[in-house]
Amino acid sequence: MNTLAPITVIMPLHDQRQFLLRAVKSVLNQTWRNLELVVVDDGSADGGADLLRPVDDPRLRCLRTECRGPGAARNTGARESESRWLAFLDADDEWEPTFLEKAADAMVRAPDTVLVYCDVRARGAAARRRDIGSGVIADYFGARMRHGVAVSSSSNLLRRDAFVASGGFPETYRYAEDIETWLRLACRGPFYFLSEPLSIIEVADRARITRRAGALQRAHGLRQLHESFLRLLATGAIPEPQVSGCRRFMQQQRGLEAMHLASAGRRRDALRALRDVPFGAHTWRAYARCLRQMLLPSGVGS
Repeated sequence: MNTLAPITVIMPLHDQRQFLLRAVKSVLNQTWRNLELVVVDDGSADGGADLLRPVDDPRLRCLRTECRGPGAARNTGARESESRWLAFLDADDEWEPTFLEKAADAMVRAPDTVLVYCDVRARGAAARRRDIGSGVIADYFGARMRHGVAVSSSSNLLRRDAFVASGGFPETYRYAEDIETWLRLACRGPFYFLSEPLSIIEVADRARITRRAGALQRAHGLRQLHESFLRLLATGAIPEPQVSGCRRFMQQQRGLEAMHLASAGRRRDALRALRDVPFGAHTWRAYARCLRQMLLPSGVGS
């Protein structure tokens, strides 16, 4: 990548009026100037997109769609772009001014990388100490399990060709669909991790999809994720060095699926899911939470 390469930043928007301008300004004020920002208003009812009308910057455009979820909104923005490089930022989060510049530099230094992501910090909180430095990560899920360094939907820069070839974001469910996207991208090449927390996540937004999702919706999304993992594993799509770490991570997520099913009162389904989960250091918490839910009186904690 060089200074002439444009980057398309895609921002899904749904009823996040109070945070929108902060997020938009954090993109337009990036030290990497050669960019376009596509805000995809996913059927908002709060008029947030109207705040963008006075913003005088030719790099900004807004698309309006019916409400179909954040995955569909991100895919819509990607289809509108012809850039080789895509970045995603949620409308309630923001970037430090040097995020795109440092992520682009990493792409130059590691040209086989399909995705660069940075550490994040919660607004108002200190950055976490990590025992991993910046560099290429050949086994993303293994590193996520060992070091807690997860890609978020507000901390990444990726190759458009890899994104398109992987199928983009799933649109049929609205929980864990981003994890499935990172899974499919990890099958196409290594990631690059920036240890500096260049993305700031808003923790006070009650409209975040991960907070609105109920127990059954969460369980459904995790089930879809597990089935996608099994399909990729069966076809040999997951590179051999990543299989072990990916399998352990998916076992952990299967345990969380069981926990959400138990929380929703679906105890038999929870037990069926838990049968796929070996008890170990990476799953005992899910076991404990699931069993706790099963021991609660019916209707409590759902």
